Amino acid sequence: MPALEMTEDTRTLVSWRKKERETVIKGEIVLKIETDKVVVELEALADGVPAGVKAQPSDVIPVVRRPPELVQTRARRRSQEVHVGER
Repeated sequence: MPALEMTEDTRTLVSWRKKERETVIKGEIVLKIETDKVVVELEALADGVPAGVKAQPSDVIPVVRRPPELVQTRARRRSQEVHVGER
């Protein structure tokens, strides 16, 4: 889970807006987390598919200093390969 403040160590997962293996688009809300002050919706940083989801609502999640990863869909990878090859 990305850090919202430099002093935080954990956050509570409130809810998932997307399921594992469900395609997400950059900017789409993926989940809600609760900080000690507010509930925040987090959006996808890229197009892809959530993979390896283990956290469930009400789980306390450690904060990481890098964004979560998304697995790109095959269609998206093919699209990028075509564009690269055309240049």
